[in-house]
Amino acid sequence: MTKIQLPISIPPVKCWQFSAYPLAVIGTDERSWGWIFSNYIQVSIHERFATAPVPFGFYEYDYACNPLLSVQRMDRDLFPLFRRGIVDFVKDCIGQGYSVYLNLNEYHVPSRMHYGVRNYSHDVLVYGFDEEQGVFDLLGYNERLMFGSSTISFTEFEQAYASLDTFPNPCRQIFLYRLNERASYAFNIDLVAESLEDYLYSRNTALKYQLLAEPEDDLIFGLDSYSILRQFIEAQSANKNPWVDMRYMHMLWEHKHLMALRVAYMTERGFIDTSRGLEGRFAQLEKTAEAARNSFIKFSRSRKPEHLTSIVGTVERMREEERQLYDELLGSIRLRPNLSGDTAAERGVAG
Repeated sequence: MTKIQLPISIPPVKCWQFSAYPLAVIGTDERSWGWIFSNYIQVSIHERFATAPVPFGFYEYDYACNPLLSVQRMDRDLFPLFRRGIVDFVKDCIGQGYSVYLNLNEYHVPSRMHYGVRNYSHDVLVYGFDEEQGVFDLLGYNERLMFGSSTISFTEFEQAYASLDTFPNPCRQIFLYRLNERASYAFNIDLVAESLEDYLYSRNTALKYQLLAEPEDDLIFGLDSYSILRQFIEAQSANKNPWVDMRYMHMLWEHKHLMALRVAYMTERGFIDTSRGLEGRFAQLEKTAEAARNSFIKFSRSRKPEHLTSIVGTVERMREEERQLYDELLGSIRLRPNLSGDTAAERGVAG
């Protein structure tokens, strides 16, 4: 009996599973950090956040476009052309070294919030199988909202895939992910500086990709996202739903967490001046974001308005702290000479 588990990691970006899965695949290789730390700086939030499928997150034109990732893309509408079952297809893909990214009906997926309760289409990453046990290995959020591994029987997997056709399911992708062993990507300090400026000045990063797609008309970027985030927080005072959306505050923390990791990475490698204590200050900002997220969790249980008032005050202070920190970080990067002796400003990084 065959048993295969492809290498997988817990990624630093996992608020949204579609962003997490490519990083889970490439994160097993140390080469991935140069690319990860060169990206995931700009954020975007929808003004019409209440109806947006992904209201707040890192701005990504294409979450599956990654120089360290080999990707094969297919729509589930084409799958019948293969004239074979989904279980055998996924096992064969894993046998070729590809993890499989697709949607399943959570009604049939154990250890998921909607298991046995209602039909709900949600994405998963399948990265292993055990023929003797008759199970696949899945990565994703479980019923306790913890990101990690779980298993599903071949029978339930087949049911979870087939039953997607019995109710509306806008997510039709079947993507195959494998680490690109031949690729490399060095940390790009100029790209980081450009992205930091985009965040600091709330530039519309989507305009850089308008040749490929028309930018969405209600996206707000960078520091300006705090204004919309505040609207979301304040709107919770009227929320009578027993479920409170934690993803906004988790995304806020995740952004600060990754920035703190990035600044530590840059400091260790001599990309920024250490005299300003930026590493410690970004780490403190992460702790502040974590405290705000924890306060929001308390609100979700108590529904006391004073928790929201405290969170709004914390978020406003974070915005002003970030404005200063990003300005100082950019100044530190611009002053750093490269190997040829030119400063970043002289190499074309905007001032």
